[in-house]
Amino acid sequence: MRQYYITNGQHSKSLQKHLLDQQIFKFGTQVVPFNALFYKESIERNVDTLLRYEHVLKMPLVALKDIIKYPAQFAQFDSFAKELDLYNIDPNYLPETNDYEKEIKQVILALKTPLIKPAHKVYYVKDSLTHAQDFFLNSKNYEQFEIEDIQPKSIQIKTALNFRQELEGALQYIMTQNLDTVTLVVPNITEAWPYIQSIFNRYHIPYESKDNHLISKFQYVTFIDYLINPHKDTLLELLRSGLFKFKHIDALIQYVTHYQFALDDFFKPFDHALPNTELREVIPLIETQTLIQDDVLILQNHLQTILNQSLKDNLIYGLSLLDQNTSRTLVNFVQTMIQFISDDNLHYLKYALDSMNVVPHINGKITVCDYKNLPLFPVENMFVLGLTATNYPNISPKTGILDENYLKKVNGYPPQEKRNEFELLKLKKIFSKSNNLILSYHVMSYEGKSYNEAFEISNIATQHNLKSIPWDIIEPNPFMDERKTLTPEIAQDLYLKEGILNVSVSSLEKFVRDPYLYFIEEGLKLRKPFDFKLDSRVVGTISHDVIERYLKEGEQDNLFDLWNIYRPYFPLNNATLPFLIETNEHNLRDSLKFLSLMQKDIKFKPYKQELYIKDETLFNGITLRGFVDRVDTYESSFIVIDYKSSVHDITDRTVLNAERLQLPIYAMALERQLGLNAFGIYYFSFNKKYTSQSDHKYTRTKGITLSQHATQEDYLKEFKLKGWTFGDPETYNTTGDYFTGIYESSGSYKVWRGPYLMKNLETVIKKNVEYLRKKILEGVIELDDLDLPVIKKMDFKKEGEDHETE
Repeated sequence: MRQYYITNGQHSKSLQKHLLDQQIFKFGTQVVPFNALFYKESIERNVDTLLRYEHVLKMPLVALKDIIKYPAQFAQFDSFAKELDLYNIDPNYLPETNDYEKEIKQVILALKTPLIKPAHKVYYVKDSLTHAQDFFLNSKNYEQFEIEDIQPKSIQIKTALNFRQELEGALQYIMTQNLDTVTLVVPNITEAWPYIQSIFNRYHIPYESKDNHLISKFQYVTFIDYLINPHKDTLLELLRSGLFKFKHIDALIQYVTHYQFALDDFFKPFDHALPNTELREVIPLIETQTLIQDDVLILQNHLQTILNQSLKDNLIYGLSLLDQNTSRTLVNFVQTMIQFISDDNLHYLKYALDSMNVVPHINGKITVCDYKNLPLFPVENMFVLGLTATNYPNISPKTGILDENYLKKVNGYPPQEKRNEFELLKLKKIFSKSNNLILSYHVMSYEGKSYNEAFEISNIATQHNLKSIPWDIIEPNPFMDERKTLTPEIAQDLYLKEGILNVSVSSLEKFVRDPYLYFIEEGLKLRKPFDFKLDSRVVGTISHDVIERYLKEGEQDNLFDLWNIYRPYFPLNNATLPFLIETNEHNLRDSLKFLSLMQKDIKFKPYKQELYIKDETLFNGITLRGFVDRVDTYESSFIVIDYKSSVHDITDRTVLNAERLQLPIYAMALERQLGLNAFGIYYFSFNKKYTSQSDHKYTRTKGITLSQHATQEDYLKEFKLKGWTFGDPETYNTTGDYFTGIYESSGSYKVWRGPYLMKNLETVIKKNVEYLRKKILEGVIELDDLDLPVIKKMDFKKEGEDHETE
């Protein structure tokens, strides 16, 4: 005689093994889920659900019209219709007090699914069923298969800072105690799976997992997403899923996201980055374009195939692209549904796949389950993790259209208290499923939110006089000194050439800002891939070019032509790009106007732009090189101008801290190279300038008065060169109109508090550079290992100033 044992799918194998061990499993015995026994076969049931979804969509609904079309809402109605059957409630007597309730009744009547009564002996395992299923089986007098619970021989309560540390502590405990088998119980195995997998891999714990099923499901769902809504965003998500198995997927995604492709662009040649050997910064983009061409052909072949095929053919095509080890459940599900799928119900197929229970299954010394799928039979060791008040028992009320308020109106539907009591009894099985039980909770989330332990944990602790003990975790000390360093021998091999340190001035400033970046770029000669967009580097390059050409040739029609050279490397569909280019051109023209006025009014005239300097004797053991943006000369003096895309200034503090080396070193080197005296060193910024004004102002003595409006002259003052002046402004007709720190007094121009002294500046710079050379060759790559400033105090305007080094 046939006999059936009902449990859920996750427990079927363990129940079969138990029946075999107890010699209960005989010929004709089957272990099946509830739905497989009391409803149509799985294939028919899935198709039937899909057809009922289509039927409901066609119903003449008004109140529920925009709600029921969502598959998740339909699933709630479908589940409720089945529950009514299981509770033996006639849907004809559902409440009808308003339009919503009337339409709910119509939908439920349309979704009624007949139950099949098996003609054989049926046993059921209560712990693996829902309240409605248990109610039905009990009301039909089916026999419950009893599983004996046990009381733990030992109970411990453990705590940790967060959930990751709980896992870490549990695994270290298992290893140090040499436990043979352990069942780990977590709140939700799907959510915890990334942490579990990561820690298992890190500790080299062998396990078998079918997590590739999760990947396959994700890939196919993103494929359906693209079929539903062909858009560049859904296509990008499909590319990231790995379904198309490209060789250079990261490079391909980087390319299309950089150019901000619209969907149509994916069907066109990927040839936007024109060959160019002069613009060094775009070479990586050109190399990326070359690298991805084979993948582009594959991608476009896939896209063209999808475009030309019917929906059914595309669904089959998507299956063919999945990994061979894909879950047969997923493949069979889609194959049986294909002939019934249309554009109208494709959303439901996506929802059904999303909802498919593809739980990571772990076999090995350590097994993992979650609170709602505890082992059917007692185990030796069980560690229950994450037992915070938020996670346990975490029984949620019904929400949505069919919420608890509605269910109270349904005659015969069990009250929430009864249903919660049933679920709570199942959850409390964690206390009666093992000989050795460890209960664990964490006190904080990753965001820093505090948690309390579950009430049941406090209750157990009180009953058994237990105290919570932190997991004994061995992990790196967050306060230990983990500073990195190179040996002096390695540093000298990396940086020295024939005993000389070859550096650019800008690289010295880089070392001060970030010694590790200096090591990466100057020592290992590695460069971060250039994220080519309209950033300060691009603006700076173009601005330099415009000013250089303007000073050489004056106003020209093609003054801003460099934008056109760069344009093939900018995003295709960036709506803000034309505005940014126009704004930059406007700013530059204002800057040119200011520089033209300055050139007419002061005696210094442009001598050289992009002047290359190389000095082997300025500093001991260093060959120094660099490009000076602009040098102006007059008689026996010169000024240095450095163009910047953002606001820059030079102060006593930045010089002492070696944050401003470029301008001072250029001035020192040029005095030797040109045989002239440095009159001043200045920054000129291309950034957008503003003047502030208010129509009225208030003072106590005058009350409200009309303010003077800002003028063009006020606006031009914002362009002043910022820096240090070493000479006499009056001698060279350098006015405060163009340089900060210079003012007019009694008909002559002076430097505020007196000129800076080049001799004092040289003292500080030489000490700093000497110190930086020493630290570079010692192998320093941590910022904390730099002790700046070397000279603690210096008055850069006082003759004969003694400096302090302590």
